[in-house]
Amino acid sequence: TLELTFCLSYLSLEHKIPLLNKAITKLDILKFFSQLAWENKLIPTEKYSSFLIQLGEIGRQLGGWKKGLLAKLPPK
Repeated sequence: TLELTFCLSYLSLEHKIPLLNKAITKLDILKFFSQLAWENKLIPTEKYSSFLIQLGEIGRQLGGWKKGLLAKLPPK
């Protein structure tokens, strides 16, 4: 996810949205696997909840970035 967001800064507007979607998907996969790890008692609840809060913030930032990019695109 971090690698994808770094690469996004070098792309043109029309190429950013597909890669941003991929970064959001990777973040969702990370949330899913961290939940599996927590459910299987591989991660303590305190660390999981802290991690989930951080992932939620990253998700909000990526979602806001995508919303801003979509607003800049010319209407079709």
